[in-house]
Amino acid sequence: MSVKSYTDKAGRKRFYCSFYYTDYSGTRKRKKIEGFTRSKDAKKAQDDFLLRLAGSCNIPFDSFCKIYLDDCKKRLKESGTRSKEIILTTHAVPFFGDTPLNKITPSAVRTWQNNLISHQPPFKPTYLRACSVHLSALFNFATKFYNLPQNPAKITGVIGTTRSGHCDFYTIKEYRLFMKNLKDSKPLQLAFEILFFTGCRCGELLALTVSDFDEKNETIRIDETLTKVNGKIYVTSPKTEKSKRIITLPSKLAKHLQQFIASMYEPQPKERLFPTLTRQVLNYHSRIVAQKAGLKHIRLHDFRHSHASMLIEMGFSPLVIAERLGHEDVTTTLSVYAHLYKGKQNQVSKQLNQLL
Repeated sequence: MSVKSYTDKAGRKRFYCSFYYTDYSGTRKRKKIEGFTRSKDAKKAQDDFLLRLAGSCNIPFDSFCKIYLDDCKKRLKESGTRSKEIILTTHAVPFFGDTPLNKITPSAVRTWQNNLISHQPPFKPTYLRACSVHLSALFNFATKFYNLPQNPAKITGVIGTTRSGHCDFYTIKEYRLFMKNLKDSKPLQLAFEILFFTGCRCGELLALTVSDFDEKNETIRIDETLTKVNGKIYVTSPKTEKSKRIITLPSKLAKHLQQFIASMYEPQPKERLFPTLTRQVLNYHSRIVAQKAGLKHIRLHDFRHSHASMLIEMGFSPLVIAERLGHEDVTTTLSVYAHLYKGKQNQVSKQLNQLL
């Protein structure tokens, strides 16, 4: 094992490490890693490689974080990996630094959590939850594959909440006022109409293609979602298997969709319906139109909540709503919209009174 210096093509002094190791098949190999500005960085790269090869939990946290994220990139969607990477590199790596993984205690994790809780301006409870979950997932990975005795984050528990506990939505009256003030843009009008009357997610809307619309049965097929990460567009399977679904459309919306496709120039089956729209564009117009109409601004995802709220008000069962929204099970629907169902108690008592 050795660390030596060399001069690169630009005439700069750099360091490299060169060493032998035995791979999983028992074959002896030579490894060379170069391009370091400091000799200690080259030595650290060598040590990290050997610790990783040995499946040791004595590896520094910052180095292990790279190992974990590399593994995630091979197995998870780009959007999910990006979320992990941002949270871990922004909050966890600066705090734990080069502390060996097996030296991180529950007390240290709790201190990290308290720092996040006391951050100013405050983080949203859902963001705190995500930070806590992603760190715990990293330690779980270490316990499974790097012989870490226990997950210190599991002992401390999670912080934050899974859901915000509050959802904004538009009533049908507010929606009509919103649409009245939306500028004369067919793609925008149709996009918001689909969001409100189907409850689909924004990514599901943007991934819709010509062939997803069944004119005869007046339905749309949801089997893909579109995300944009670092400027690159990814069209992947939706959030869960239950998210793959067929949504029936109001006849008027189906007609609008049919007319829109007919206006496209030689539409192809796999051609996206809204190639010029993005989350940013939709959110921008949503904010501008709400301001113009004198309405509260709601998030794009709140159009989904608006749809669910409307169905609850119309008296549809949680099971029907869960299937339409693509929830994993009816429990999810009830947990998200429980506060809306509470408002139905007076209606229940009134109808029961009629039977007495």
